[in-house]
Amino acid sequence: YRWGLVAKEDMSGWTGFLGGTRVDVISPLAMGRVPAAIATYGYLSHATSIGEVPDAIILVGIAGGFQENGVNKGDVLLANEIVDLASRKIRGHSPSDTVFVPRVFRTKGAIAAITKRSEFDQGRWALAASKSSGWPFGLGSYPVLRAGPIGSLDEVVKSDEWRARMLETHPKMLGVEMEAGGVAAAAEVFGIDIDVVRGVSDHADPSKKDDVWRSVSINVVANLLESIFRT
Repeated sequence: YRWGLVAKEDMSGWTGFLGGTRVDVISPLAMGRVPAAIATYGYLSHATSIGEVPDAIILVGIAGGFQENGVNKGDVLLANEIVDLASRKIRGHSPSDTVFVPRVFRTKGAIAAITKRSEFDQGRWALAASKSSGWPFGLGSYPVLRAGPIGSLDEVVKSDEWRARMLETHPKMLGVEMEAGGVAAAAEVFGIDIDVVRGVSDHADPSKKDDVWRSVSINVVANLLESIFRT
């Protein structure tokens, strides 16, 4: 609603303009890589059939951030790689008995590139984002943009053991989410570039819960996109 988008006639999503850029917003009906892949494939199939193929897909949402790599709640992850961890060999019941067989997708990296331009003031954005997102003041911190790999799988992660196992597989991962692998696989079929922008709502550990950081982190992401498209 904050962007003034309107529902499409077939109720498959919303459409409108952000700044001078035409945007379509679609959302799968359930969490996970498979619903995300189906929604993306369906959208791109229709867009191709009517000659309105998008220049790129930007996947937005929340993620668990890995403190081991310096990620804090409220930060924004700009994925340069999607490490799809859904394929694995399970040899027992514990994380140590599981071997991930990752598939890595490269992203377009356009959002990260824009944030590095001289006309984009990251400090000014961070201050504005914290003021408009419900940021818990008094923490002595502000949102930080972090570019790097992000993991994707089908399960909600709130386990120290599983987080450690994922980092053993790909030590530089900044966090983990549940849709990027599916979106990337579907977009690859059509040759469409994707970007991933995720606000960090938790640390994918046992303390993970639905709290104020869910709304804060997604509002910080929305603020970033508004700043970029209106620059």
